[in-house]
Amino acid sequence: MRVRPHRRAVAAFVVAIAVVAAGCNKSNGNDQVAVATSTTVREKLPAPCSLVTAADAQEFLGGPVMQQPPPTADDAKVTCAYATAGAAKLLLLRETNNVQALPSNDPGVESVDVGEEGYFDSGNPPGTETLSFRRRGVVVSILSSRLRVPLGSAPTSGSDSPLVALGRRVASRL
Repeated sequence: MRVRPHRRAVAAFVVAIAVVAAGCNKSNGNDQVAVATSTTVREKLPAPCSLVTAADAQEFLGGPVMQQPPPTADDAKVTCAYATAGAAKLLLLRETNNVQALPSNDPGVESVDVGEEGYFDSGNPPGTETLSFRRRGVVVSILSSRLRVPLGSAPTSGSDSPLVALGRRVASRL
């Protein structure tokens, strides 16, 4: 069976994002617990594709999208990924109840007004933007990637990013 090149690119992207988000823990319980920072942690996470829908992805990516299968069955519980035709643009959401997963002290990360606490990173790696935020005991990371990045394109500011606007919509669903 021959695998299409864009499928390989999407699979590699999803695996890479899973590695980036490896600090995210999963839980399937139903109760809420308190942590040392007095932040409530939600034990049961919402379905990830209920937070960012195909319609959201199509509007954000600017064209028809296909939902991409997660690399593993466990990832299906906490990730949702969409790609445009040919996998030229990708959008991936990953959720966790690990409030320590927020990248607040990472170099180049900008604080943004999304959820109770939000952070934006652009261009690391090149062609990507990542928004991570916490709301109601859930930490969500949304990554957007363009596989074809124009040379000399400057990173986007968090306050100007459409990803931040999408993040606010996603946060309102929690």
